[in-house]
Amino acid sequence: MSLSIDEKRELLRKVPLFEGADDECLTVLSQEIREVTFDTREYIAREGEMGTGFYLIASGSATVQRHGKEIVHFGPGDYFGELSVLNHKPRVASVIATEPTCCLALASWELDEVLKANPRIAVMMLKEAGRRLHALEYDSSASSIAG
Repeated sequence: MSLSIDEKRELLRKVPLFEGADDECLTVLSQEIREVTFDTREYIAREGEMGTGFYLIASGSATVQRHGKEIVHFGPGDYFGELSVLNHKPRVASVIATEPTCCLALASWELDEVLKANPRIAVMMLKEAGRRLHALEYDSSASSIAG
């Protein structure tokens, strides 16, 4: 799977984390984000490890496990890793590909640079991260569980 900048921008546009982002912001993100593929049963993120990236599933699927127990299933359009990238803390769950999976990934240091240059993106991300954290208090299957 090789996505153009326009295709990446359209995938990002559908992510609640970037709700309200204009084309300029989405284009900046689209230029930085890269495609990463994972085989079936390959770890995308590991519980307890430092989070070094934000991931958006472009195709395929993954399961989220916490303490070895499956808690939610992710598919195209689902994303994770924003909390660990924002707070530089270890991941609170593992994410494992359940079939060949392609993610759009943005390393924490790349995201930091994008946020410094585009504070509007930072504000949008903080609002959505806050909403997801709030939902997590009331619903243990909230998708931000993967951190």
